[in-house]
Amino acid sequence: MGTARQFIEQMRGRLVDALDDDGFEDELTAEDLAAALPNLFGHQRRRVWRHDGRAHVELREFSIDQVPAIHAALAAAAAKLGRAELHDVNTVTGRAIFSDPSESLTAEYFADVADEAEEACGFLERPFALNRPKYPADSEPIARLLVELAADSGAVALGTLLKAAGFKPTRGEFDLAALVTLVENTPRLRGWLEERLSATSVDVGLGTAGAFLQAVGNGPVGPAIDLFLRTLRLRAELARRWAWLSREAELSRTVRIDVTAEFTGPERPQPLPEGDVDRYADEALFASLGGFAVGLLDTENLEAAFAPLFTGLPKAAKYGRHAFLAELTRVIGERNGLVMRPAAMELLERVSTVVVDAR
Repeated sequence: MGTARQFIEQMRGRLVDALDDDGFEDELTAEDLAAALPNLFGHQRRRVWRHDGRAHVELREFSIDQVPAIHAALAAAAAKLGRAELHDVNTVTGRAIFSDPSESLTAEYFADVADEAEEACGFLERPFALNRPKYPADSEPIARLLVELAADSGAVALGTLLKAAGFKPTRGEFDLAALVTLVENTPRLRGWLEERLSATSVDVGLGTAGAFLQAVGNGPVGPAIDLFLRTLRLRAELARRWAWLSREAELSRTVRIDVTAEFTGPERPQPLPEGDVDRYADEALFASLGGFAVGLLDTENLEAAFAPLFTGLPKAAKYGRHAFLAELTRVIGERNGLVMRPAAMELLERVSTVVVDAR
């Protein structure tokens, strides 16, 4: 654990200098990032975030009609353990908000309060909710980006050294790099993998493994592009965190329990249309597979047949979309706007009609 903390502290210090973000050093500590390690590859531990005399505690899944029960159980558990008072339950984020004026209570204390309340309600065996908006104060997304940025930096250095030394990848190394790149950049294949593993595990695993495989198989250019894109994503996450910190007191004061509100809203009258990038990715995949089959039959050389798979990958379209959305999220955050569901931003390309109320 000490080695992990040292690594995170070093990465954090480098990013403070690289991003020139004066607020970063005060708003995100090495302890915040170290606390994210148990959830780095999947949700294993309850998240607790404390700020300015309040603690926001993650709750397990509950339905809208169970809000009064969990609210009463949390208030009773807090009163039993003492020293903290329940402020409210935010049904949008799925977090219980406690008042802690002394700021002396630990994250373990608030986790114990939530455990006792959920046990009283029969919720303790339930999973943590996955359908809630992405909580802006969670440090796991930033910790994952730090790991991926470290892998990209190492891969760029490795690829540069190998290229300078005149290293030529073997057929197996080239084929493995091609396979990982294909899965990482094809939504259909990546989605198949995420259904069997967690999305976070796939994201971090493909990102770190792909960086070094690209460095060995193709040189430093691929990892360098990934490094740039992940830096943009990091800036977007920090902007979301900054906007949340600047508005948390205001939003926490105005929390109200609305037992009539639904979490997901009404069903869509029509299926969600396919986006241009995803449609292009699917077409490119099938075209690349066709080119691969023809090339393999023609040349009987697996390495030569892999060339269409690389040239047909929709990396430019995918990277362009991700870069635009990251910068849009950053600009919104810097203007004190709070993006609660970053994944919803990816739907912007599917909007075909805008209806304006003239009143």
